[in-house]
Amino acid sequence: MIEWIIVVIDIAICLWDSFASGVLWGHAETRIEKVIALAALIVGVVGMLYVVVLVAAILGYLPASFVIAENVILGIPLVCAGAVITVDGWIQAIRTRMWWMVLISLWNSFAMVWDVIVIARSLSSFGQAIKDIAKFGEDSSGSARILIIVGIAAAAAGILAVALFFAGKNWAERVSVTS
Repeated sequence: MIEWIIVVIDIAICLWDSFASGVLWGHAETRIEKVIALAALIVGVVGMLYVVVLVAAILGYLPASFVIAENVILGIPLVCAGAVITVDGWIQAIRTRMWWMVLISLWNSFAMVWDVIVIARSLSSFGQAIKDIAKFGEDSSGSARILIIVGIAAAAAGILAVALFFAGKNWAERVSVTS
């Protein structure tokens, strides 16, 4: 049950990050603001891809080795982009002194530490996970169909995240024009 709560929260955060990155991009006046927007988009897209594989593993369609591999492969860009967002969040929290910005920055800091721990723990099993994934692909019991379905779902999730980026960008541009 707890894993489904985490999945729902992850999806909501990823979708919000994607939309908010578009809004920030639409209002961006400096390169650093565009870098921060791009980092938020990376978090949104990579997070959605992560959720797709996690759901497939929770449902039993993919072995745990896929989650271990994605912890490393997707975790590293997630932590790098998250670091940009976290640093900017703390700068904004200190600058504005808004309590909710402090809470968001605390959450982002916790999430970064958690992600680094997960990556570090997954590194020791990464080699074996890759071997297990290769064996899974050689299996003739429908594993190719599962991989195709998960790939399509991951592509759809990534497209949704990017579409939300553009929706946020368009919204920001409309708000700027009417203001």
